[in-house]
Amino acid sequence: MNNTTNMSDETSPSFSRNLHFNLLYNSTFRAAVLEALKLLEQQNLDPIEQNEMPARKRPYKPPFVYQKTGFQFANISFDNQIKELRFTMSELERLSKLLFNEEQFKLWFSKSRLKVDPTTALAIVCSRLAKPSRLTDFCNVTGHSKSWVGEVFNTTIRYLFARFERLLYWDYIRLTPEKLASFAKVIEGSGTERSNIFGFIDGTSREICRPTPNVINQQEVYNEHKKCHCLVYQGITTPDGLLVHLYGPLSGNTHVMKVYLQSNIAQVIRQMAKAPDGTQLKIYGDKDYAHISDDVMEAQIMKPREGNLTDAQFFVNRIISGERTCIEWSWGQITQFFSYLSCSRNQQLGTSLIGCQFWVSALLTNCLLCIHGKSKASNKFQSDLPTVEEYLASVNQLNENYKFDEFLISNYMEKN
Repeated sequence: MNNTTNMSDETSPSFSRNLHFNLLYNSTFRAAVLEALKLLEQQNLDPIEQNEMPARKRPYKPPFVYQKTGFQFANISFDNQIKELRFTMSELERLSKLLFNEEQFKLWFSKSRLKVDPTTALAIVCSRLAKPSRLTDFCNVTGHSKSWVGEVFNTTIRYLFARFERLLYWDYIRLTPEKLASFAKVIEGSGTERSNIFGFIDGTSREICRPTPNVINQQEVYNEHKKCHCLVYQGITTPDGLLVHLYGPLSGNTHVMKVYLQSNIAQVIRQMAKAPDGTQLKIYGDKDYAHISDDVMEAQIMKPREGNLTDAQFFVNRIISGERTCIEWSWGQITQFFSYLSCSRNQQLGTSLIGCQFWVSALLTNCLLCIHGKSKASNKFQSDLPTVEEYLASVNQLNENYKFDEFLISNYMEKN
């Protein structure tokens, strides 16, 4: 039955007509191509040169015109310096001497062969992070091209992240037992009635641009609670308002409990967060950390009391929850001072240094608070901030075991 149907289809007029048309079309097309090639060979014509077969070209885009002048940030007025850079020029010069090591800085920039001084590089980083902007906005100010500004910005961001990564994760040299015990005493004296708490822990989600499928699976960074693509960070804030611990970024669908366990900050607190008399000091987290095992919870982290509470316990929960807002202030200050991070279109995976930009912004925020000598948390707890020299003093000692100079040399050799 099937064979009869197939034979009838092949012998039908429509089938023979289509087959004849295909054969005729293919034969005439081949003949036309061969004939055209013969004519070209006889006349020695190049179809591209004679515009007979023009190639597709992108429309011409003229280069951005800028004035090749010197560094113009110093000519900005005092009020505009705070607005554009978040620092004054005198503060930038003071800070650049602390953030950069001249020999390491020259070695880091040796591959790109850019001649730039540390103050200029720091000014470009601060100015770009201070507000959403384009690279062309800095061409007339710096007197250089867009590619030069972008190279200086990215190279400086990488350098600052590589040098201060350990200081932002945990500065065990500055955070001595006496220092942590003083933080615990300040928090206890604020009326919380919860002793041995030296800081507050929380996570934050930073929205990013929707990644392309060839970079990463979009579902991995999508947060169903926030309804956006984002990356997750973890931080600990002390009563002086400084962010003493930073970890991340992780994918946006990662729970704060998982971030806490992956960061290994529990082991750091267990070993290093102790009072001079040996008492174990702790951090305070919200109810999201309730899923951590009781052993870890009792040893390093405390949470709000749950269940049938007395009026006194409920009152204590309200007080300490109000004190915990200082970690929220820390996250807010980073994006308040450096609002470039709030523009999700600029935060593109695969094309931008998203994680490094956030870490450097947190570092500069801590430095800014130390220079000004005040923050919201320090005013609330009446806790003094260290000077910026004291805050950054231990970076070289922290990097000794890491052998930061050898890392710079190996990084330079890989680039070459």
